[in-house]
Amino acid sequence: MIVSNHRCKIPKQYAFVLKTNQLEDLMEDIDIPVRLFYCGTWSTRYSATGEIFHARYCLPDRFYDYTHLSISAGFLLKEDVFHARKGLSEVALPEFIVWVKNIFTLPADSTYFNKTPYFSAIYHNNQLTIAKI
Repeated sequence: MIVSNHRCKIPKQYAFVLKTNQLEDLMEDIDIPVRLFYCGTWSTRYSATGEIFHARYCLPDRFYDYTHLSISAGFLLKEDVFHARKGLSEVALPEFIVWVKNIFTLPADSTYFNKTPYFSAIYHNNQLTIAKI
């Protein structure tokens, strides 16, 4: 469930790769609050790296008293969005759902949580790269 959705303006030659309803449909079966940021702290320098999707699994802290996913959606030049969106929907997002479900199976005291778990999808030179911890 998306509990917040923040969308920043970006230059006209760019477009966001992730669609909100796309994420809502994927997260339908997963019971965890999602804080979604389109752009957020991102800037055009991040779009140059091609990071189109970044998610962190956040445990309760001084800002939020609940476990949640913090997801940032990146943007690309409009001419790159179609292929990036296809790779995101066919490869990265299904793998993201597997990643989230795997985290749910871990015990609360797992050493996996010694670092903030994150999942990232980067689209650069017409290739999609996924990184996760």
